[in-house]
Amino acid sequence: MNEWIEVAALSAFDKSDRKTIKNAVVFKTEDGFHACENRCPHMGYPMNKGTIRDGILTCAWHNWQFDIDTGGCYRGACDDLQTYPVKVEDDKVWIQLFEPDEHFAMQANRLIEGMRASDTYLQAKAVSMMFKTGGKIADVAAVALDQAFRHSEMNHRSVQAVYEFQAICDSAELAKLFDQRSAIGALVQGIRIAAGPSGDRMTIISLPDDIILEEKMKRLLERFTLESSPLGIERILLNVFEQYGQTAAEAFMLELATEPYFVNRRQELVCLSALIYYGKELDLVRYKPALYAWTLSARRQEADLDGKDAIHWLTTNKEAISNDKFLANDKEVSVDEIQNVISGNVLLESFVGLHKLLEDGIAFECLLNAFSTIAARRFSRLPVNNGGMWNSATENIRYANSLRRAAAEYDATYKFKALFHMAFSFFESRWIKFSGPWKGEENAVGEWSAFENCFNEGKPKEASAIAIALIAKADDESWRADFTKVLLQEDCSSLQLNTLLAALNEMRGLDEWQHYISGVVTYFCDQKLG
Repeated sequence: MNEWIEVAALSAFDKSDRKTIKNAVVFKTEDGFHACENRCPHMGYPMNKGTIRDGILTCAWHNWQFDIDTGGCYRGACDDLQTYPVKVEDDKVWIQLFEPDEHFAMQANRLIEGMRASDTYLQAKAVSMMFKTGGKIADVAAVALDQAFRHSEMNHRSVQAVYEFQAICDSAELAKLFDQRSAIGALVQGIRIAAGPSGDRMTIISLPDDIILEEKMKRLLERFTLESSPLGIERILLNVFEQYGQTAAEAFMLELATEPYFVNRRQELVCLSALIYYGKELDLVRYKPALYAWTLSARRQEADLDGKDAIHWLTTNKEAISNDKFLANDKEVSVDEIQNVISGNVLLESFVGLHKLLEDGIAFECLLNAFSTIAARRFSRLPVNNGGMWNSATENIRYANSLRRAAAEYDATYKFKALFHMAFSFFESRWIKFSGPWKGEENAVGEWSAFENCFNEGKPKEASAIAIALIAKADDESWRADFTKVLLQEDCSSLQLNTLLAALNEMRGLDEWQHYISGVVTYFCDQKLG
């Protein structure tokens, strides 16, 4: 503790019931003198502007109420107020200031409280203090993920749980672009998406089987996926993870996620891929059985006529399109040639054409890069106020990034089935026009401040032109922080965060990278204007 500090002469309180010194305020009431920190723990508003009644100090901004003696918050969803010892001696008022005892665990509890109360300001403060007490991005994300899981257990045992997990992981990935101050805002983008009340469910334990053979695992996982039985899948995975790890189960689940009956539900592969990818950096093992189960067991509505045609063709030709020999393909063709194959109005012609490309030896990487580029071409064509087409326009960019990540970990023939799922997605959204290579100019003038001004003024074309010109001139990838920081000024949805990260990843090494930037800027500008 520090030494006692003189506040003022006792007589100075005759005309005013409060005096401010350093970062504290001293109040005089009928009960004597009281001292506390001169900022509200909610959002930092000066407490010397507050009112005192019945021993309760009320902040003048949002009416948070604190006990004047202990600092305890009566409403419970805010930090307690820091109080200080105060005394009167020699007709003078003295205060003893000291640094509060802050540590990571205390701030982690505050983050959990902020998430449970859906209080974004408390979440931001907790994240800031977690950094201040030595926490890293991964440490903060781990606390948020644990609370997000408890929230999902009570509120949505479905793919929504994985979307919220992915939002936290995506925001943690984006936070790495920034210094600590800006990283706070990026992290809170994902954390607030996963916020909400939490509860408990019954404890799920593993099956009594001593061992589940791999063939039995596959048979049961496939059955319970078809039957939409999350508990069956979860208990099998608990056993499998305990017995011989995640690898065999994850590889097979990717096979399931690309089965014909998932052709019009492509979110399953996206969710599985996110958990596999982020599980390498964050400890997600104890969450995975439930999250995988909730993903694969999602109830499927009956397919429409096009969906039924796709399912029938893919089922009939399953062995032909998941041929081991395609893993050795090494030929390449242009993006336009591939686009001509999958941009027609007859679904089965697209499927037959794509299968012929594989038969002709075209490499998976070439096809995936082309599909991603085609998706970005269409993405960049959408204007603001388009009637909500963003989900359809961004789906294949996100799917391509998910498939790329999954294939890097588990390289098998499921990835060829996934290409047909992407082709069906293009067919389903064929009302979004296909276009050609990038033809925009890259000679716009301006700095990142000019990009920010145009973006904030709702001018996506001008903002895109400036960003593309600056990126084209950049010697390294430091531009990613300048670009992303502007986009994250507004609250983002999980779809926006995932699209942004997927676009930044997919554009690496591709000739037509400009489409990704143009599309992202327009998308975020549209949401900002909305």
